[in-house]
Amino acid sequence: MKLTLLVIGILLLLTLISKEDCPCNRIHHPGRLIILDSSKTLYGRVEKVESDIDGDVHIQLRIKNNSLLVKNNYKDENGCMVGEIVCAAPSIFPICWFYKNKIIIPTEGDSIEIEGPYVFDKTHGITEIHPIMNLKIKHKNNEKIN
Repeated sequence: MKLTLLVIGILLLLTLISKEDCPCNRIHHPGRLIILDSSKTLYGRVEKVESDIDGDVHIQLRIKNNSLLVKNNYKDENGCMVGEIVCAAPSIFPICWFYKNKIIIPTEGDSIEIEGPYVFDKTHGITEIHPIMNLKIKHKNNEKIN
């Protein structure tokens, strides 16, 4: 019995370690996301940054193109687009264990450009860029970056 558990544990560990280093392979419950556009680039100002127990860092991004938002983005996300950097914080889920996302985490007030799949999250009823595949800081708290 102990040997069986050890073998299962080793196989699980090898599976987690061998996953490709793509953030797209680290989404917790991917079935809740409906892909609306496979790649969207957005520019905006960071309103809020917070991490969740799933290891994702959630960014509220104030964007100009409000046609990309749905009712719950206004109700639950301060009228912002949500961008998620997956596995960028400690996680309770094995999918993020032994993996650290290399995307830089912005701070509130930064002007950034993000790129990734534009999705509808069925669980939360909001639109998001999830996962963020690329992030560039254009202005750090209103200070231009070269």
